[in-house]
Amino acid sequence: MSQPLDIAIVGVAGIYPGAANARHYWQNILDKVDAVREADPEWVGPFYEANATDDDRIYTTRGGFLGEHARVNPGLYGVTPNMAAGADPDHLLTLKCAHDALADAGYLHKPFDRERAGVVIGRGTYGNRGMLGTMSRTAFLDQAMDLIRGLRPDFSERDIRGLQNALKSQLPPFQAEHIGVLTPNVIAGLVANRLNLMGPSYIVDAACATTMIALESAVREL
Repeated sequence: MSQPLDIAIVGVAGIYPGAANARHYWQNILDKVDAVREADPEWVGPFYEANATDDDRIYTTRGGFLGEHARVNPGLYGVTPNMAAGADPDHLLTLKCAHDALADAGYLHKPFDRERAGVVIGRGTYGNRGMLGTMSRTAFLDQAMDLIRGLRPDFSERDIRGLQNALKSQLPPFQAEHIGVLTPNVIAGLVANRLNLMGPSYIVDAACATTMIALESAVREL
């Protein structure tokens, strides 16, 4: 049996389907709340087919959704609205949870050695919703315009450009400052920067074992 470690969990935070914080989540467990529900229409869209056999369709409209609990006020953490608009939502949700965990521990405004406080986050390094918005502005939109040129040869290049700009205006903005908030491995740096934590900051990705590896890494750092 492994030897006990002198490690204490002093603050907890989280966002869950049907629960805005960890205490609410635990109460839902005690109350045997089933947080699986029907998806909102925006999540179902044209992708739902009850008897789908193609691998790019979904066959159910039920799931666990954060919904209104996924709302973040970026200004509370010093993130400008323009940057937040083009960011990967996971970055902002993680920042909120880290802030809430410090508050839950009583260390949000309490003096402590911030040079020895690090950030270790379990995070997949695959694509994200923010990156999808960026790809939609470039490769996907260019492919769509090529398709339209073939379908509507009567469209002038001016017509094509007008349509392209109209579609682009519906997408999240993209500028140089968005590079960081779209990159998965910058998520820990954002937390460290905004919460003034100056120890090691990095993410770990071990597929289904990511949570446990992140916890082990944090313990080893301590």
